[in-house]
Amino acid sequence: MRLSSSRVYRRSLQAVAVVSAAALVTAACSDSGGDGSQDSSSTTTSSTTASAAPHTVNTEMGSVEVPAGPKRVVVLGYRLTGLAFNLGAHVKGTIPEMAGGSSDASQAWSDASASEGTTFLPWFPDGFDIAGIKALDPDLIIGGGPGLEHEHAVQAYPELEQIAPTVVIGEDETSWKDQAEIMADALGAKKKLAKMTKNYDEFVSSIRENINAPEGDVGYLVFDAEGRPYAANENIGLPAELTDIGLEPAKYSQMPGLEPAGASGELLAVPPERVEEVFDQDNLFVLGYGRDVVNPGELSRDPQYADLPAIKNFRAFGLDYWSLSPGYDEIMKTLGTMQLLFAK
Repeated sequence: MRLSSSRVYRRSLQAVAVVSAAALVTAACSDSGGDGSQDSSSTTTSSTTASAAPHTVNTEMGSVEVPAGPKRVVVLGYRLTGLAFNLGAHVKGTIPEMAGGSSDASQAWSDASASEGTTFLPWFPDGFDIAGIKALDPDLIIGGGPGLEHEHAVQAYPELEQIAPTVVIGEDETSWKDQAEIMADALGAKKKLAKMTKNYDEFVSSIRENINAPEGDVGYLVFDAEGRPYAANENIGLPAELTDIGLEPAKYSQMPGLEPAGASGELLAVPPERVEEVFDQDNLFVLGYGRDVVNPGELSRDPQYADLPAIKNFRAFGLDYWSLSPGYDEIMKTLGTMQLLFAK
C-alpha cells in the first residue's frame, strides 16, 4: 500500500533528524586531530588565531582598521551571528531574525551565546537601536549581507563607525562562504575558516558520490506566515548552495512576471493563479519564511496545490525554515538531509 503524503512527511522528519545530527558529528570528527582536539569550527568562543594583529580590511564602505583579537563584537545580522561564533568571535550583541520581532538564540549557537552573555538588540523596519549598540561598548561591529540588514548598516554607517570599527558585508555576498571570508579577515580567523571549508568540501564530495541527484530542475516553494506562496530565487541561499551536490534549481528569476519580494531578492512573489505553472517541477522543496508554515502532507489536501506533479507523486520534501538562508551549521545539517532523501 502506498504511503499517504502526510505519512511520508512524518517519516522523513524522523529520519532527517537522525541524519542531521550524524552530519554534524561527521564534520566534527573529520577535523579532529590525533590528539583528540575538538573541531575548531564548532560554535565555541575560543580565541581567534594566535597571529591575529591590528590590520586593514577592505569593505564596500572603504578600508577599515580592525583590532587584534576583538573581545566585544556586535553582529548586526542574525544569519551572520552563527558564522561569527563558528569563527571564534566573542559576540556580545546581535539582533533578532526579523525587524520588530524577537528571537531566541539558534540551537546551533545557543551554548556559545549563553557563555558570552550575548544581548539581543531590538531593530526596526527603519533602523537599528544605535543607543543600544553603543551601550554594549563594542570593539568591532559586523553587519550587512543581503536584505534589510544591509540597508540599515549602510544608512547607519556614519554613526556606527563612531562607536567602533565597522565591517559591512555587501548585499551581493549571499553565500555563507563569501560572508565568512570577509568575517574571518576582520576577526583574524582565517585558519578557522580554512578548517570549516575543508569540512564542507569533504562532506560535499562524499554526498555527491553517494546520492542520485534528481534529474531536471528542483523547485523551491516558500510560504510566509500568512500562507502566501513564493518561489526561491535560484541565485541566492539554499538553491544556489545545493548546486554543489548537483541539485539544479528551477530558474524562477528568469520567469516573466515574478517580482522580487523584500530587500534581499531571495523570494519572488507568485500570483495564486500561476502556482501550477511556476511549480511544475518533478521534485519540490517546501519551506516557510521566518518560521515553519506548512508541510507537503497538508498541501496534498489543498486543492490549489494537490495537483502539482511533486505533490501527486510524493516528491515534495519539507525542510526547516532556517534552511532557506543557511550559514555553516545550517548548510551542514541540510546536506545531511539531502544525503538521506536522495541516497543511492
